[in-house]
Amino acid sequence: MKYNYFIAISLEKLLDQTLKEPVLSVAKLLIMEFRREKELLLNQNGQLRRENALLRSALASSTVLVGLKGLTTTNVPIS
Repeated sequence: MKYNYFIAISLEKLLDQTLKEPVLSVAKLLIMEFRREKELLLNQNGQLRRENALLRSALASSTVLVGLKGLTTTNVPIS
């Protein structure tokens, strides 16, 4: 009698696992997709940071920026 009980439990677990498998597969696919998207966004963020640093460097050495700094510090009255 005990043997039948264990078979019933095993079959129940197998059925439960089989029913959950499609949901787990979808969840795994979603996790993989989110990880890929996160990696792409991290790479894009890194690229934007590098571009930002280059632009800041170019602006810092630009005569236009130097002229603008002079205008804001000397020609604009502080009220």
